[in-house]
Amino acid sequence: MEQEINKTAMEQMKAYLRSGSADPSLPQDQVYIVYKFLNSPIDVLVSGMQQMQPTQLTQFYRKLAKQLHPDKNVHPQAKEAFQRVQCAMDQAKASNGMQSPFFSEAPRPSPSFF
Repeated sequence: MEQEINKTAMEQMKAYLRSGSADPSLPQDQVYIVYKFLNSPIDVLVSGMQQMQPTQLTQFYRKLAKQLHPDKNVHPQAKEAFQRVQCAMDQAKASNGMQSPFFSEAPRPSPSFF
């Protein structure tokens, strides 16, 4: 399945770059990664993320976020790909019982002084 996803992403990248609408400053690898994650079924993404250790998962997510975030990637579909990865990350964390390392609340002290 991965080879099929990679092949489709490569074809879409080439078609996009040949079209007149492509931003000439957009690197090919950023175009490719957008199409790769748009073509990956969400359950496949979640399954792959569930197999990672928590530290690996965090590093993987941060690396992808830097590449896919719409502030860093000007591809018109970067936001959609970024949101897809976020959704997969949330599902993988929920199924593993992990809290988000990015948005977790600080532990509150118990009112033991009463």
